[in-house]
Amino acid sequence: MVAKRLGHSNLRPVPMLDSLRKVNASMQKPSASEHSNSCARLQMKVGEPPAENNAFLVFCFEGGHGLLESVITPAYDAGFKDYRDFENKKVARRFVIDPEPGTTIEARITQLEELAGRDESQFAVQEAAPPTERMSRTSIPEATRRSLSAYTPDILWPLVRSGKTSGVLSMYVSVDRNGHVRETWPLNSDNVGLEDAARQQVMKWQFKPAKMHDVPVQTETVLTFAFKTKLGK
Repeated sequence: MVAKRLGHSNLRPVPMLDSLRKVNASMQKPSASEHSNSCARLQMKVGEPPAENNAFLVFCFEGGHGLLESVITPAYDAGFKDYRDFENKKVARRFVIDPEPGTTIEARITQLEELAGRDESQFAVQEAAPPTERMSRTSIPEATRRSLSAYTPDILWPLVRSGKTSGVLSMYVSVDRNGHVRETWPLNSDNVGLEDAARQQVMKWQFKPAKMHDVPVQTETVLTFAFKTKLGK
């Protein structure tokens, strides 16, 4: 990846930053050692009675310069590595993102330099895409997501070898403009042995397209399930 610094940019390596600025939270300052880190762990309620659960947001900073090391939220899991100097700032040159269990995407900035003689016309949108073809994503409440159900059969809970046989399980779910489930990510479960089975079944679900201003949009939601199963071999 080659990157040149612009006067402004739509690249948002920490897309939830604006929301984070509104949070009144504190964390311990990392020690001076570059091998130490400090993390802020925020908690939020998800689900609806009687299936309620907690989801977490974790922001970690490394010692020394206090640089952002990793971010974990229900919809985002990224690591920031290999910081180097650029115009009196430290800039991460390697980004590691885990969009779903078993999948890792790594991006490297191999060249970073000032863009001289910038011509704004190079970045102007010559022809805007019609609303029906624009890519957009929005978060919707679980109740709204479930109200758009088209094919969402009950989860069939398998037997478990150990752990709790009843409790709750939450997962992040991304649905495309056509109502197909594209991503599922386990968040918090009373028995992690049930996560894969739940994810595999939810991946087959179908919803009616969610719309904004009468235009279908991609959506993300946290779904929470109450489970009950038995111990087995």
